[in-house]
Amino acid sequence: MKIKTKWIKDLFIMNVVWLFAIASFHFLQLDPEMAPKYAEMVDANMVNPDYEFIYLFLAGVCLGTIFGGINIYANENQDRLRKKSYANIILSYSISHILLTAFTMALVIVIAQIIQTGKVSSNIIYSIIGFVNSLNFIRILLFSFFISISIIFFQLLSAKIGRKTLINLILGKFRQPKERNLIFLFMDLKSSTSYAEALGHQKYSLLIQDCFSDLNRSIETHKGVIYQYIGDEVVVIWPYEEGIKEGRCIDTFFCFKESINRRKDYYMQNYGLVPMFKAGINGGRLMAAEVGISKRSVAYHGDVINTASRIQCQCSQRNVDILVSEKIMKDSSDLNKYDFKYLDKVQFKGKTEKVAIYTIGDSFLN
Repeated sequence: MKIKTKWIKDLFIMNVVWLFAIASFHFLQLDPEMAPKYAEMVDANMVNPDYEFIYLFLAGVCLGTIFGGINIYANENQDRLRKKSYANIILSYSISHILLTAFTMALVIVIAQIIQTGKVSSNIIYSIIGFVNSLNFIRILLFSFFISISIIFFQLLSAKIGRKTLINLILGKFRQPKERNLIFLFMDLKSSTSYAEALGHQKYSLLIQDCFSDLNRSIETHKGVIYQYIGDEVVVIWPYEEGIKEGRCIDTFFCFKESINRRKDYYMQNYGLVPMFKAGINGGRLMAAEVGISKRSVAYHGDVINTASRIQCQCSQRNVDILVSEKIMKDSSDLNKYDFKYLDKVQFKGKTEKVAIYTIGDSFLN
């Protein structure tokens, strides 16, 4: 249900973007030969100017739905697409774009004629061919291709640095340091050194790719944001209340473990092992600031993130998969779904007070 809701949201956003794009294309046609009434279509009696808004709306919705569907397919099949070259993907997309744009325009023409006359004339195919061969169709094709490429570029950039981070950088939200209340989840591959030696650099890198691909689905399901990758370690963040809500910051880790377990046959077949991860969680107030000149990013500074990292490092010493701070334990206890077990108070270097750490049993209530 959560995935389907995300699909609906993505389709809605794509439809809004394409409706805005079509409206902009309509508005910016200042050349009489590019008039919004589309001379070729009017001459062929395919478009009645009185229904112009309806045709623009239909074009926007059709393009948004079709290309939104392609976008959803690409997001749901990242593992397969990751193995293809960018040149192959761009070529395939360009050909698909031309065919789908022609199909969309033909569909709009057919619907337009039905709206105007209540039927489809026998010569509609000649009208469609005539429009596809017209200069206006070429203009629409180039404009729609530019919009598609712009959307893809934004999505690739978002995937690279995170959508929220990208928006914050564009808006300059953290040009001046600001205090934020966040949760940090540090996850690291267990026995990474021995795995790397056994598999070799290339196969080990493929293992990390597969693991983080499985992890990404868990993070998206629980509304987390990837802050950064550090070798075979990943750091995930949430605004504090959102991370605590429904136990998202904790459930992300257990959901990831379940994903790995479901694909254990795949991992055994390809790598001869089933990867295991350890996690440390902490939250609280710290500072966020935009840093860098040639490569900008939002960095977080404070005791909260340092403590989260150190808590995760304690997993190996305590022989457990997950550890959380006392603050996370207390704020998650009201959910009545976790079996928290107190382990110890740890004196971390540089801190005056000891930090209480808790682990969680796998048999928590769902």
